[in-house]
Amino acid sequence: MLSTLANRMYYAAYHAVMALLIHNKLHACTHLGVSVLLNKHFVKEGVISTDESRLFTKLEALRESGDYNCYIDTSEDDLLPKLQPTKDFINHIKSLVR
Repeated sequence: MLSTLANRMYYAAYHAVMALLIHNKLHACTHLGVSVLLNKHFVKEGVISTDESRLFTKLEALRESGDYNCYIDTSEDDLLPKLQPTKDFINHIKSLVR
């Protein structure tokens, strides 16, 4: 169940970032490309904080661990503290695409 939560948290943030990229006429074909464009065009410019960028990177790592690594369990301690910051990150991005 926690791996499902990690998946949903990451993809909610991922789709928000994709909306931001599309809104700014930027296109990425891979998850790595999304991160690169986020950092190049929004973190470097100070629109998105480095903490938010690190959160996005951590969410991707937790999602990958939950989806692909059956030997490592994602714990509540990993995920629950990131729930509200993920919501805040998505809301920040929503404010940028309105």
